[in-house]
Amino acid sequence: MGTEPQKPAQIKTNTGRLVAGLTAVAGLCTALAPLVADLDTTSTIGLVGGLGAIAPVIYKWLDNWGRYEQDLRDPEKLNEPGP
Repeated sequence: MGTEPQKPAQIKTNTGRLVAGLTAVAGLCTALAPLVADLDTTSTIGLVGGLGAIAPVIYKWLDNWGRYEQDLRDPEKLNEPGP
């Protein structure tokens, strides 16, 4: 009996896709809000600025989540010792 590397527990990888979808919906809502709610220029700038402020955080989170999913697909990386 040889020792085979253990496989990680099954992890759902839909979280990154969910965040990407919600980000797209938030962008669409931000684009439509001034038209639907008849907002003035200051409110529109605030909405766009708020979305712009969280965009880098969302991008970084999605980038790291993609790397995590890639590590799950590569079994050799899972069995490497930590730093």
